[in-house]
Amino acid sequence: MRCKVRYLSRQRSGGVTHSDQTIKVEGQRIKLGRGTDCQVYLKDLRASFHHAEIVVRDFDVVIEAVDDSALMVDGVPVERAVITPESEIEVGPYRVQLVPGEPDADLTVSVELVSPPPSDTVDKLIEPRRIGLEGGLLRKRPLSWALFLLLIVVGLALPIVAHRSPAPESTMSVPPASGPEPAHSAAPFAGFDRIWISGDLSSSHRLLSEQCGACHEAPFIPVREEACAACHRDTQHHFETAEFAFAGFEATECMDCHSEHQGPAGVIPARQELCADCHRDLRREAPETELVDAADFGTDHPEFRPSVITEPDSGQITRVALGAPEFPKEVSNLRFPHDVHLAERCEVPATGQQDMSLEARQGCNVLRMAQQRMSQDGLDCGDCHQPEPGGVNMLPVRMQDHCALCHRLEFDQNAPDRVLPHGQPEEVIAVVNDYYIARAALDRPLALESPTTIRQRPGDGAAPAQAEAVAPDPLGEAQRVADQKLEAVFGRSLCGVCHEIVPPADSALGQWEVRPVEVAALWMPKARFSHAAHETTPCTDCHRAHDSSTSADVLMPTIADCRECHQGEHAATALPSTCIMCHVYHRDELPPMLPLAAEAAAAVR
Repeated sequence: MRCKVRYLSRQRSGGVTHSDQTIKVEGQRIKLGRGTDCQVYLKDLRASFHHAEIVVRDFDVVIEAVDDSALMVDGVPVERAVITPESEIEVGPYRVQLVPGEPDADLTVSVELVSPPPSDTVDKLIEPRRIGLEGGLLRKRPLSWALFLLLIVVGLALPIVAHRSPAPESTMSVPPASGPEPAHSAAPFAGFDRIWISGDLSSSHRLLSEQCGACHEAPFIPVREEACAACHRDTQHHFETAEFAFAGFEATECMDCHSEHQGPAGVIPARQELCADCHRDLRREAPETELVDAADFGTDHPEFRPSVITEPDSGQITRVALGAPEFPKEVSNLRFPHDVHLAERCEVPATGQQDMSLEARQGCNVLRMAQQRMSQDGLDCGDCHQPEPGGVNMLPVRMQDHCALCHRLEFDQNAPDRVLPHGQPEEVIAVVNDYYIARAALDRPLALESPTTIRQRPGDGAAPAQAEAVAPDPLGEAQRVADQKLEAVFGRSLCGVCHEIVPPADSALGQWEVRPVEVAALWMPKARFSHAAHETTPCTDCHRAHDSSTSADVLMPTIADCRECHQGEHAATALPSTCIMCHVYHRDELPPMLPLAAEAAAAVR
């Protein structure tokens, strides 16, 4: 709310002058009093530090006295009253009135001192006797000059001499074999220039601790952009300057956010208010922006909006808040049921596996393979999802590293050690064709199934093996068998179990194709999350993988899950979390922030 305070002064001639002060008030309360935190400042000693408050409501304006402060409305002492522009309000020795019709303010208040203080008010506060330094060692003026000169010498002259003095020799001659060691002198004023240092440098600037001139190019002049650009010329912007052209906002002022000599981590701006100044009301300056306002993670932050691939062939990305009715499914061309792979037990009904659902049978197979091939009771998240070095993000799940132990790409029972290459459909086709053509060339049987026997009546002897028919065209028969095998491989027996397949009839190339898997590398590319910092928390506390039967589910925790541990900057019962805990200011995809300053710095050098 914008409030204008108009201070009135009456001249001896009878005229009235005024001075206006416009202030921005958070909330709907305006404080009146002598305190420095009051929006309407009343400097007379007869006013309390917090004398009264004006409350702006939807349909009226109310004034309230604070504690036992004197307050009168229309000549009647009150503690609380509704006021209008016609009301005469007496706040101590001041007359306060509402001024209607001011276009540039939500509320205008006029203030006039109508009861001047008595001339002897201040004199009574001080005992009327002279206080001085007579009779002491020094009089006031000589002592003041002495202290002033001492300050000039110690704080200015000696640091300048120390700064301009040559550095002491780091080496000295070897002393003679006998006799006293030679005295080696150091600069007499060395170290005095450190009086000017206001604090320790940050860790990133510690190498400049003996090179103050690298940043402070001239005495008594603040650090300029050109000094920063000498090293940080490639530092990127935070936003598109053409889209967010805020009035009065300088996008290249490093010192607006960064301040040095604040300790090892002081140069990194951590205060939440630095971000909230702009992000709490973005649409006021950029009405067309799609960004959502945010000011505090615990109380004023939107629901997470992950980037979901909805059309993998075109790379279409959709951002919708988690839990929203229109939240899309991720179309990745991949089939993967988390619930099957995270099965914890296998319960076979008394009637046998034929009465089990497909998912239950698959879960039993996962448990059986984990026990046989991995010597463990079942799979958990860490068997496939592993953090990258440093623990920030997760490494990609790869077939050869995480899946091949259970999902071997065998295609012929007569060659159990022969496996197909993963991820190369053209090579799969070539391997299968070459394998069966080679078998035909070597006169080996090409039957897809093992040789069968003729069923005999009970009591008969063993039936002779069925003779294999000799193909009149071995190469043609080999191609037929290879085509049948490719249909099985790309069907639901191997590739089709996990991937979306394009048959030759629908392929532009006229052959089997596997649609490429397109999974979002980061659901929140404009935020950062460290898995290493959460390694003590079970994965399933945040990712509901046990309940997911399709890879189209976005298994990302909601903001409510994060708020169980993280709250805003001033949280008392949770982990205080400011904006920079999850967001970065300088964004890699944007152009450099200081290109002109860098060119100017290079020209000077």
